[in-house]
Amino acid sequence: MTALGAPCCSQTSRPQAAPQTHLHHSRPVLRQLCRPVARPCSHLDSNCGCRRRLPVLRAAAAEEVQVADKSAYKPEQPINPLPEDSPDEVESVAPPARTARLRSRRFREVQAKTPSKLDTMAPIEALNLCLELANTKFTESVELHAKLNLETKYNDQQLRATVSLPKGNGKTLKVAALCQGDNQSKATEAGADYVGAEDLIEQIAGGMMDFQKLVATPDMMPKVAKLGRTLGPKGLMPNPKGGTVTDNIAQAVVDFKGGKAEYRADKAGNIHLGIGKTNFTAADLLVNLKAVQESVDANRPSGSKGALWKTVSVCTSMGPAIRIPYSAIRDMQDAI
Repeated sequence: MTALGAPCCSQTSRPQAAPQTHLHHSRPVLRQLCRPVARPCSHLDSNCGCRRRLPVLRAAAAEEVQVADKSAYKPEQPINPLPEDSPDEVESVAPPARTARLRSRRFREVQAKTPSKLDTMAPIEALNLCLELANTKFTESVELHAKLNLETKYNDQQLRATVSLPKGNGKTLKVAALCQGDNQSKATEAGADYVGAEDLIEQIAGGMMDFQKLVATPDMMPKVAKLGRTLGPKGLMPNPKGGTVTDNIAQAVVDFKGGKAEYRADKAGNIHLGIGKTNFTAADLLVNLKAVQESVDANRPSGSKGALWKTVSVCTSMGPAIRIPYSAIRDMQDAI
């Protein structure tokens, strides 16, 4: 064993290597890699210089080979070079025209009747056009999409509220009510599909999710807290802002059965809400549209500054969007 601090492979103790006659490399790193080791290191020192040098030499050798390969690369000559008497400046040839995407006949017909996204139409005209362009085999929903001037990352600019659509939304919702005592009979008379207390909570925890709205009284909320992981991702957790936590449980059931809808601004400050079906008349859709506009203005966040509405568009589930000016909706006084 070597002494502490003494080199393991000193030049004094290493015999001279025999001259090499069969290996000739022009690169110094490759010459060092090809040099035979006369006596291998026999000690257990992991900090030995010969142990540390080998990986470094291998990496450097690989880099030298890569650089040499790049320097030896020669681009191929063109197959048909230009003649010597050709002009220096050659006219650029335009690339071939991009093949138009194949569209269906229905798409082309709808696109021909749809105005540009920069053009706006009167509310009643836009709704009539939406109903005209709805030519699918099922009853589509008529949707409202609005971009608001809100930064929802701030607490004072978040928007979440409910609106009662006067003409309904065309959907039949199943409502479950969590209440105790006399409220259970009132919820049943109001038309709730499922009514209960702890027993209904156990059914929901077991996987029963056959409802679209869950309303509850404030005294039931501590017991509903354990259902947060089940109801939260589905958007069914009762919330006071959504009108699903109230003492008047019967009125909440009637409202949601009659077309009360909940909306909220997403991360980009947009709201998306269904205002009816394609089997509605344009006048009924206009009444619901006016109700949504008034609800958003009434629940304007306190931190909002400047104009609240940026763009307003209406469309069907499978149809194009048609833009409506906000001022035209705001100035309608006799819509309802």
